[in-house]
Amino acid sequence: MPFREKSAWVMAVIIVITAALYAALVAPLPSAVPPLPIVIAYVVVLTILSVFGQIAIAIFAPRDAGAAADERDRRIADRAGNLSGSVLAVGIVLAMGTYLMGHPPSHMFHAALISLMVAQLAEYGLQIWYYRRGV
Repeated sequence: MPFREKSAWVMAVIIVITAALYAALVAPLPSAVPPLPIVIAYVVVLTILSVFGQIAIAIFAPRDAGAAADERDRRIADRAGNLSGSVLAVGIVLAMGTYLMGHPPSHMFHAALISLMVAQLAEYGLQIWYYRRGV
């Protein structure tokens, strides 16, 4: 398994775990409460887990970790990034739609943040799929 595919797996799992934690913390809150401390905690936990995850896979494959991306890696990253950008655009438009439909601004914020999470998860999922498919 290529190093960048391992990295995508690690990051996809981390995104799922931190998104579930975020949802568990935000769900019981009233909709008018701004979740700034929870968002800051989410970003900090996501960052820490990402660093430790990348270090862990780099320890097991130090040569691969330091290698530059080859043409295949760049092509996979470009294709996955392109499609995940479309996922993000649709999610943001839907998030703005929640506001236009009269929901509180906090709903728009949560929808936009979820859009970011889903788009990033889509990017990692597509990278994994492309590596498995042999693109």
